[in-house]
Parts: sequence; C-alpha cells; structure tokens
Amino acid sequence: MEGDKCGVRITPPVLEFYDAEVDTVHQLNVTVKNTSKTSKSIRYYGPKTKYFQLKVRNPNKPVAPGLCVPAVVEFEIKEEKEVTDRLVVTVDGDVIEIPLVAYPPQPLLEIEQVVNFGNLVANSKTVSHEISLVNHGSKAGDFKIKYSGDKPIAIMPSSGSVPPKSVQMIKVEYVTKQAGVFEEVVKVKLEGKETKNLVIKGTLVDRTLEVLAMNTHQPVECVRFGSTYYGSDKTECALLFNNGPEPVNFVAVLDEDAVAQEMGVDLSKSTVDALADQDRDGIEKPQGTTNVLTSLITAIPNQGTLKPYEKIPVFFRFSPRWNASKEGWKGQKKPPPRKDFALFMRIQIVGSSTGFSSKSPTKYADGSFVEVALTGTALPVLLSVLPSLKYDFGECPIGEHADVLCTIKNESSDLATTFQFRRVAHFSTHPPSGKIPANQSQDVIFSFSPKQIVRCMMYGFGDDRNPYTESVDILEDLVIDYITEMTKKAMEVGRPGRISVEDIIFLIRKDPKKYSRVKELLMMSEELRKARKAFDEIKYATATK
Repeated sequence: MEGDKCGVRITPPVLEFYDAEVDTVHQLNVTVKNTSKTSKSIRYYGPKTKYFQLKVRNPNKPVAPGLCVPAVVEFEIKEEKEVTDRLVVTVDGDVIEIPLVAYPPQPLLEIEQVVNFGNLVANSKTVSHEISLVNHGSKAGDFKIKYSGDKPIAIMPSSGSVPPKSVQMIKVEYVTKQAGVFEEVVKVKLEGKETKNLVIKGTLVDRTLEVLAMNTHQPVECVRFGSTYYGSDKTECALLFNNGPEPVNFVAVLDEDAVAQEMGVDLSKSTVDALADQDRDGIEKPQGTTNVLTSLITAIPNQGTLKPYEKIPVFFRFSPRWNASKEGWKGQKKPPPRKDFALFMRIQIVGSSTGFSSKSPTKYADGSFVEVALTGTALPVLLSVLPSLKYDFGECPIGEHADVLCTIKNESSDLATTFQFRRVAHFSTHPPSGKIPANQSQDVIFSFSPKQIVRCMMYGFGDDRNPYTESVDILEDLVIDYITEMTKKAMEVGRPGRISVEDIIFLIRKDPKKYSRVKELLMMSEELRKARKAFDEIKYATATK
C-alpha cells in the first residue's frame, strides 16, 4: 500500500496545500502508524523552509504495534507562489521523507478534446454541438480558441474567462455544404496549461429519396400502367427509400408543368392524322371529359414520415373515368375515345430548401425530391351482341324452358373483357360470366324458365328481389303439393270430372283467411272484367265514327 515503509504507514503519503491564500494559516494532519509486529521508535523532524511549521509531540518510548503518532503541519505565506519542502520521519534510525507542496489559488481548466458530429446530411443547414469547459480551480481562468482552417466552422465564444468552480458551454457550429469526411484541428489555450488540440470531425452524406422496384430494388424512372378500361383501376407497387441518416417528411404531388407531359391524346395516331381529326368537321366526336388530374393518378400513401434508411411500399394508381356530357344533343351516348397519358409525379421532402416550384435538374443534386414518370392508356369497353339486342321467347309453358343463342364479341384490340350477367327472375344464362380475349367472341345461351314465377310471388310478399334458388324450389314444391291436394278434393265434392269455383270455395269455407282472400280475388277479377269490357266498347265506338 502507498505510504507503507519500514514497517509503518504514513497517511497521507504527500501533504498538498491547495488554494493557499496569502496571510492565512492552513493546516493538514499527518499520522505515522506502526504496522509491524514489534515496537518502533518513531520521531518527526521539521521542514527546512519557514513557510511550513511542524506541531508534534514525539514519544519518548517505542510505539507499540497498531498505534500511531499524529502531527500537524501549518503553512502560511505572504505572497502567491508555489512552495515545496519535506517532512522527515525516523523509524528505528531509518529516515523517511514526506513531500510538502503548497499551491496558490489558480484556475484548473479542463475541456473536451473531441467534437464528433457523426453522420450528417449535406443539405446546407447549420448543425451545432456543445462541449463543456470546466474550471475546477478557485480562481477565474482565461481561455482562447483559434481555428485557422477553411471549413465552415464557427465557435462561440472563442475566448473569455471561466469563474471558479463553474462550467462554460462552448458551441461549435458547422454548415453542411459538401459531402465527405472532415476532421479539423482547433488550437485551445487554457490559462496555466499548455496549448491543447480540439478535434472537430464528422461525415457528410448526400440525402436522396429513391423509388425502387419491388423485385430488383433498382431505381425506377417510369411506372408503366399499360392499357386499362374507363371505370377501372390499375395499380403498380414500388418502394420509397430514404437514403439518408435523418428522418424526413414527404408529400407526393403531380407536376402539372413538367416537360414532355401528355394529357389525353391518342399516341397511336401520327401527328398528321391527329391534327386532321381535329380540323375535320364532318366527324361526330364523343362529347365528354376525363376526370380531374388529382383523381386520375394517385399515390398511396401520398404523405408520411420515413425513418433513416427506411423503405416503405408506395402504390401508384391509374383511375381513368369518362364523364359524358349531359347538355342537350351533346349527351348522346357514344363510346369514349382512346386517351394516352404521360404525367410526372414529384415526391418532395417537406421543409427542403428547394420548395415545390423549384426547377431543379432531373438528377436532383440536393436529393430533396424524386420525380417519377407515369404512363397509361384509357380505353373504352367495346362489346357487340349478335344477332340482336332484343329477344322474344314467345309463349313457354310453366315447367319448360326456351333457349336463344347469341354471340358477344370483344371489339377491343388491346385488352380482354370480363362479363357477368345479373340474375333476373325467369331468365338464366350459360355461361353466367367469363372472360373474352381481345378481338374474340363468346357464345351465350339465354334461357327463359317460367317455373320461376314463384320468385316474383316471394318478392311480392317481402322477400329479396333475387331469393336463393333452394328457397324457391322448396316453396314451389309446397305450392304444387297444395294445388294437387286441393284439386283432388274438389273433384270428389263436385260434378265428376269437373272443377268449379264453387267447389274451391266449399273446401275453404271453414278457413277465414283463405276464404276472405278468395272472395277478394274474385271481386277484383270481376271488376277487371267490367273495366276491360267498358274499354273495349269505347274503343269500338271510336273506331266506327
């Protein structure tokens, strides 16, 4: 252990008087302990200089093991300066020196020697970092910081005085202009110490927003939707990548003033043909407009926050719509024309220095936005039904069916068409749905089945317009069974081989609900007969005049 010598332990091994003020007596205690197993003769001898005074009672007898001899050393001076001396202790004739040091009041300054900004984005913004300059001494200390390099570094304050037992915060600012690694050395002069080096370092990287392909993770410059029908949607997925060490807020907007933008033209025609169609007066053109730009192409999500180096899926949706004109003769229903679109969407970092109206080059030198081209074609659905759009099945007995064959042709040369027939009571189709390739046809059989009259009855009594087939079949079986049973009973009570209305009334005479319903229907039938007769008489009289 430090201070153990010659079988004794000296505590403390060095006597240091800190902040020794002028004309003031300062005292420190010192002890010499016998740590051996035998008695020791221990004596103190005073310092050489007049500034230190020893106060002790030296023992006349040897000191037993485990006991100690205490002493007090006093220091007093008339002027501020550092003084050194020694205190002598003898142990059984062996001499031990105890150093004595007195320090006048002085500053004791310490400063952090490295400022590490880490990874930063080269976006011409000012970043700052604070370090502490601590004065542990009892006297104010001066400091001076000087930077002689050419980097955009500012240090505040660069000079000053730090009060005793206090902390001065030093602010270091750096302007993030150019990407790369920087490490600069700043000279720091502290009072009472040699000049130190303050190292300022960091790494500047370019921040970029990127749109990447889902499969290859390669940059995407154009999203091609291809062809789609009016009234349908086409969606393409990509990845939005924040290639930077800071989180960013983004928003997606359509660039309405982009160069090479095309809005609703037919690019399948040559320029001469397109201009000729515009100037030709005899051609009847479809009247209407497409939907507004903001709903034609959308990005989902169109705004949000990206963490450093985060990738999120973004969906681009192409939704062409045709709004036919409703004003007079303009409202004639004509197939909408083919229209090709080439638009540009800008995904912009919110709060960037360029802003939304900046005309930056396509390579986006500051990485504040990424621009994606989006192309798509809107096509009308062109279906023809042959041989006619109207079919007359004529008379068909209940329980049987009549069929008609027709052909549906997809007259589009670019896209396939899916079709599906809605269910209608008494009618069915085969196939009920399907897909017709471009420029192909599909044969469809229309069937009329009057056995489904029960469906109308069910709808009339509050069921769904198109009830389940199983429900119709069950109810039809019940109706047929009831009619069969009533017919057999009526043949037994009436004239053999004949059924009359009176026979039916006789059978239900004890059921008030059925009886009143039959009477109501008979009265209604009689009123309808009289009304038809009167109408026929008026029609005949008008014709003979």
